[in-house]
Amino acid sequence: MEEIATALLQLKDNPALFEGLVHLGQRKLTVGAVAKLAPDVIAGEVIVHGAVKGNVRGKRKIEIKKDGSVNEDLTTAQIIIEDGAYFKGSIEIERSAEKEDDKNVLSRTASAPAMPTKGAGPKSI
Repeated sequence: MEEIATALLQLKDNPALFEGLVHLGQRKLTVGAVAKLAPDVIAGEVIVHGAVKGNVRGKRKIEIKKDGSVNEDLTTAQIIIEDGAYFKGSIEIERSAEKEDDKNVLSRTASAPAMPTKGAGPKSI
């Protein structure tokens, strides 16, 4: 993991090419304006100011800024592509786990009766 972090720090300030898988789990990856990545990327959030040639998976969000470019496929819950950005590939929108949990809670509460049914509850004699 330290090797990846060091390579990315160098890429931020130097025009260089980084090859190989970048896997940051839930962390955020920012690709600097002069950076060129040729790996597949997996991170919680990905912001592209430079160039990426590889599949990108941003678990929460992917942003391609106006000077950024991505050549390959994107998978994310939220996508933002600014005017002037370059993108060539496909986009797969994933439902986030949070939204799925909310949906499940809502469906359970919607199926539960709000009022007691006739004949249920206390009876007077």
